[in-house]
Amino acid sequence: MLPSIEEQRSSGRQTVTALPLLAAAFAAGIALARIWPHPLIWSAGLTFSHAVFLVYLYVRQRPLGAFVLPLFLLLGVLSFQLAEREIYAPLRELLGRQVILSGYVHRIDSRDSQSVAFLFKVEEAALVGEDASTLGTMIRVRIFRLPPTLTISYGQRLRLSGELVAPAGQRTPGGFNYAAFLAGEGVAALLTTDGSAVELLPGRGGYFWLSAAAAARQRVEEALLRWLPPQEAGLALGLLLGETEHLAVETEEAYRRLGITHLLSVSGLHTAFVAAFALLLTRRIRRKAVGAVLAAALVLAYLLLTGGEPPVWRAAIMLWLVMGARQLGRESDGVLALAAAALLMLFFRPHWLFNLSFQFSFLASLGILLLSPRLLPYFSRLPRFLNGPISVTIGAQAAVLPLQLTLFALLPLFSVPANLLFVPLVGAVMGLGLAVIGASIFSPLLAAPFCYAIYPVLLALNEGPKLLAALPGAAVVPPPLHPGIWGLYVLLLCLFVCGVKIAWSRARLALTALLLLNMYVSFPLITGLLPSIASRQLEVVFLDVGQGLSVFIRTPEGKNILLDAGGRRGGTFDPGERIVLPYLRNRRVTSLDLLVLTHPSEDHHGGIPAILSGIAVRRFASNGERDDTASFLAVKDKLAAAPIPVMVLAGGDRLLLGEDVVLEVLSPPPEKFSYTVDDVNNNALIKRLIFSEFSILFTSDGEHEALERLVRLQPENLSAAVLQVPHHGSRRAMSEAFLAAVGAQVAVISVGRNTYGHPHEDALMLLQQKKMTIYRTDLHGAVSVRSDGFGWTIDSQLSNKILDLQYR
Repeated sequence: MLPSIEEQRSSGRQTVTALPLLAAAFAAGIALARIWPHPLIWSAGLTFSHAVFLVYLYVRQRPLGAFVLPLFLLLGVLSFQLAEREIYAPLRELLGRQVILSGYVHRIDSRDSQSVAFLFKVEEAALVGEDASTLGTMIRVRIFRLPPTLTISYGQRLRLSGELVAPAGQRTPGGFNYAAFLAGEGVAALLTTDGSAVELLPGRGGYFWLSAAAAARQRVEEALLRWLPPQEAGLALGLLLGETEHLAVETEEAYRRLGITHLLSVSGLHTAFVAAFALLLTRRIRRKAVGAVLAAALVLAYLLLTGGEPPVWRAAIMLWLVMGARQLGRESDGVLALAAAALLMLFFRPHWLFNLSFQFSFLASLGILLLSPRLLPYFSRLPRFLNGPISVTIGAQAAVLPLQLTLFALLPLFSVPANLLFVPLVGAVMGLGLAVIGASIFSPLLAAPFCYAIYPVLLALNEGPKLLAALPGAAVVPPPLHPGIWGLYVLLLCLFVCGVKIAWSRARLALTALLLLNMYVSFPLITGLLPSIASRQLEVVFLDVGQGLSVFIRTPEGKNILLDAGGRRGGTFDPGERIVLPYLRNRRVTSLDLLVLTHPSEDHHGGIPAILSGIAVRRFASNGERDDTASFLAVKDKLAAAPIPVMVLAGGDRLLLGEDVVLEVLSPPPEKFSYTVDDVNNNALIKRLIFSEFSILFTSDGEHEALERLVRLQPENLSAAVLQVPHHGSRRAMSEAFLAAVGAQVAVISVGRNTYGHPHEDALMLLQQKKMTIYRTDLHGAVSVRSDGFGWTIDSQLSNKILDLQYR
């Protein structure tokens, strides 16, 4: 007997209200597939079997409810595995080999005077000297020394040649997982090449609407940069298009300290403003359905214009669902719309689950939908124009707080007033900005009046946050919290959403239990903060910051020292922000006892401004040399603003870092090097870290002249078990006499992909002749050395690449 119509409707309503659970199960399946890799055939078989079982239950008119969630879990697992196969399988045989690729430019990521980086849709691929095969996959390309006659734009067809390499995964504990990030973009491999290896092909590739959106975006960018001052133009590009390439560093820092960085990346808020203005413009249309379609089309156009980031897709899908429900005369539910958006997005792009913008967007939306209504009665005495925005802001901030503190370790205390002050101004920018966008498409001249009109608002949004962020207490760096504490926090939020009320007597009991549990779960935290106190071990970690250097040292007494922080010449990637700080947070480091800059070189000090902004530093030391790069000037300004005690080190100085732990400075000499091949590198701080009978020699970028001087004058001070290879393994830095004086068993080369030929074959051969075990951060990731002062061990993040060693 078939179910009645009423029973079917009831079942349908239950299915709809269960949508959040289905979306959660699908997302859990994706996460499970990433944590537990297994053959695709297993997932396909289990999914098919479970689906057949559900059909059987349906035919037998048995309840399906409890069995639907496992199906969506399995579907999540299967969708992730299919996406992985689609991304990586086409290029697997070509990785690490010289290839010739034909295709078209899909999206430009960054552009500067030295290089351009973009996503490239590969249509054909071939190994050198072999026939081409048809593909349909995506890679990321960076071209150096691009010919002036070649301008990269969307749809441009190119033929490229070079070595295809796999992107790096998480190469440092707590660090940025570049491979996972690129997988969210559908990118499987990287290719870095020279402009001379680029050939322009006839015709255009891609889709017409994406080409039109890219052309419109370029026109808008040109108009804003033409009619507005640089800082305000950069801010406008961030607010309107989510483009931060032209954004001033101090502006971005102020927004970060105030907890309003979501304003600088196109998010659901911006999309909501666009939809509101669209509905306002179309409200005079008598047929509401036509107005809704036009508003939905304008939201779609904005989505294409801004590049289709996850928060914009989330907001757009929710708006379309809500508008569709209203046109059909049905009630709309925000939570159901959010769940439907999550399901749709993850079905097509499973890797988006691990995208930070996706996570923040959905958590903030969930907080607004669930927490804000519960918070509203607490602010009922305030004026109506305040109680709603305050509830929304607190709800969103409360929902993202665990993720924000875990990843960025910064608690903005002025977030609520900052949002109240600046969100309305962003609304004004969006309104006038839409006029700028519309006018720019036809002519940059037509955009001029709107740019002038928007300028005062942009000025307020540029200077206002800086003034507010400069106030004492604008943001604090809280101590690391155990995951158990965050579990309790989430439980309390759930109880609050469910309206659970606890009597005061029970509240005191719960508070006491919470404090006891806090002490219990904090014990692993305390022991984690000071692991070397109990074991009396020195720990030295060579972080993988690419072509640069950064070394973290933790003494047996628990003191934390950082030598350099990496850096990049050109581009927007900041190793300090993306690699070093996450590593320090992962290690629950709340302050650095000493930060050392070995010499003023971009690949050593480029990440230091982020370190000074993100963590407390008690002392700073350098060789006293300077340069005029923006990152070095930022270091200087932040040191002066803190203020942080600064020491100038030279050969002969000794720093006592703890009992039996000494940092000896061997070079440069007090008179400094001059008129050598490279004075900057020769004057770098060369140091030896000594712990009882164990020592490591840090040579930074010391060149031949500096090292040979040490061999002549103090060879006995060079002896070390581990050598940090000078200047990333350059050709002329080391000599046989130098290596003989050091007598190291292991050499560590801090290096990344570069155009300098580092590490040079001659340097590698010299190390091999001395029978030294070689660790390279570009091959092995972060390299960790631990010693009790007598024996020592060494291992790497990618330990499968090399045997971990133990010396006694």
